[in-house]
Amino acid sequence: MALKWVRDNVAPYGGDPSRVTIFGNSAGAMAISLHMVSPLSAGLFTRAISQSGANVCSNTGFIPAQNPAATVIEVGKQLNCSTTSSTEILECLRSKPAADIAVVRSPNAVYTLSIDSTSSSVFMPDTPFNLLKNKKANQVPYIIGITSHEWLGTARVISHNTELVKNLNENWSEYAVDLLGVKNMTKEELGSIKTFYFGDKLIGNETFVNLTNIVSDRAFAHCSYLSAAMHGEQSDTYLYYLSKPPAKSYAEKDDAGFTNASAYGFVSHADELQFLFPYYGYPEIPYGDPKYYSFSEYFVRLWAYFATNGNPSGMDGLEWGPTTSRETAFWFELNDNPGRTHVLDERVQFWDQFSTSQLNYE
Repeated sequence: MALKWVRDNVAPYGGDPSRVTIFGNSAGAMAISLHMVSPLSAGLFTRAISQSGANVCSNTGFIPAQNPAATVIEVGKQLNCSTTSSTEILECLRSKPAADIAVVRSPNAVYTLSIDSTSSSVFMPDTPFNLLKNKKANQVPYIIGITSHEWLGTARVISHNTELVKNLNENWSEYAVDLLGVKNMTKEELGSIKTFYFGDKLIGNETFVNLTNIVSDRAFAHCSYLSAAMHGEQSDTYLYYLSKPPAKSYAEKDDAGFTNASAYGFVSHADELQFLFPYYGYPEIPYGDPKYYSFSEYFVRLWAYFATNGNPSGMDGLEWGPTTSRETAFWFELNDNPGRTHVLDERVQFWDQFSTSQLNYE
């Protein structure tokens, strides 16, 4: 609705409906990536940027609901609306406080994206993976990327849970399935993942960075690379890896347990936002600050240049070519010395040995 309003009304405000860029971070990035494959969004925007969130990722809570009718019935049962009549369930649910509905939890009662292949006016007629596979993405220039230590806060929470760490060390094959969000893997396959990231070392403080890498790669890096490669087969797509530490990391917020994440060079989920906007709870970047302002100014100009031209290459002589397939996909590192990087190549390619079904992308 908002995109249609912009299309129909932005011109009188001095805007150009033929040059609309949508972008977002985290859940917002996921929303952008869904617009990239939704037929209802076709023609409503001309550029897109997803910062830390991709449409094929499985660990983001946006796994499509394959049977929404069963979900509604399950929610109804949990709220004493026990009936199979959709009309009666709807009337009953409307009588319940929103807070009661929000806390319903069960295996089938998870509020996720719904798929409807029978309607001509549905947002998502198939899974994002299938839409990409069948070359049905909206063909507009697209930037997609991640930060260097996305799930830093999650790794910290895991490392502070002594019982979970003990279980991961002693019963890896059992607990890794939930930790990594995978399915139909043999013990040998699960063991190979542990060996790749931890070698013969135990999961703990000594291997904290390894833990951060495994959860970050699984939740963001590999699926972002795959999404970029699949989009790249249909339109110009650019893949980035942001490694510039901020003044204060998002991982230091609330009770994540960090007080000096940035000092270690960690760049957590959402850390790039303070380079783009004033960000509540985080230090404002002073004008001309030598440590942070130059990169912030560069980052803002880069996104604006892409919005204007549909191609990040060319600004200040920048050479950042598009990704066109899994074989040619590469990461462009954004920091004080931007350029191509191979830091993720081995880790991302490791996950390529598993099927997209095993990785819950389909």
